[in-house]
Amino acid sequence: MPADVPDNPPSSAPHELQALWPWVRRFAYSDDVERDQALQQADATTLTELVTTIDKPAFDAINRYLDETDNAEEATPFGDLAQAAMEAALEIKSRGQ
Repeated sequence: MPADVPDNPPSSAPHELQALWPWVRRFAYSDDVERDQALQQADATTLTELVTTIDKPAFDAINRYLDETDNAEEATPFGDLAQAAMEAALEIKSRGQ
């Protein structure tokens, strides 16, 4: 779990993003190496669920929140989650699944 991510989502986040907070706490590392390690350690089922959960509507909601919020510190973990989901899709492919 990323060390700098609080237990609860920011109150400024839209409801649909607050529901993603468990994924943020598991995969939203800002450091590329740490995020890669978390993805490498995850099983295929978890990676597939991450990719399925962070779908186009979720990406769009994350991008809106990143664009519209005045508090980058609260929004950044969601951007890190979107990055993790994109990398998870590549990891699934590299595993041949």
